[in-house]
Parts: sequence; structure tokens; C-alpha cells
Amino acid sequence: MTQAKWALPPRVFIWAERMRVTPRAITICDTRSRWGSCSSKGRIMLCWRLILMPEAVRDSIIIHELGHLKHFNHSRDFWDFVDQFDTQRRHHQTWLKKNTAALLAR
Repeated sequence: MTQAKWALPPRVFIWAERMRVTPRAITICDTRSRWGSCSSKGRIMLCWRLILMPEAVRDSIIIHELGHLKHFNHSRDFWDFVDQFDTQRRHHQTWLKKNTAALLAR
């Protein structure tokens, strides 16, 4: 988990700048129910296991959560916004479906 605390926040800040959004806080935790979340107050939570994924998939999750800072829902506007930054989103989602069980077993 220590490695994730050092590795993940810089990626969040890189993507936040590109997406022109500003998270209020970033928390790295040990969850088994979700890879990340975004609170209505702008707090981004990420599971430490993201560091076990390919960088592109990890970034896809970060982009998704940051997208909620612009659209706090899963509307068409949200997905259009996310897809501007994650052009391979569907491929990344497929990778997650195939590999989630193995990652959560760690």
C-alpha cells in the first residue's frame, strides 16, 4: 500500500490538470468492492491495487473518478467527457472484467 500512496497521487494530478478539474483530496485505501470513488465534496478515493494493473487501465479508473468532478453521475455528458481522455475505455473495461477476481485476491 505504501507504493500506491507514492505512485497514484501524481497520476491523479497529471490527469486532473489535463481534464481541468481539481480534486479536494486523494485517499488511497484497501477496498474490495470498488476500484475508486469520488465524493460530492470532491474527494477521490483509490484502491491501492490499482498499482497492480497496466498503467493505461489504472489511468482509465483515475479518469473515470475525475470525470465525476465535472459530471457527478453516469449521464451521456459524463461518458462523453471521460471518452475525450480515455479513448480506449471499453478495452480497459474488458481488461478489468477479465482480471478483477485475480487482483482482488491479493
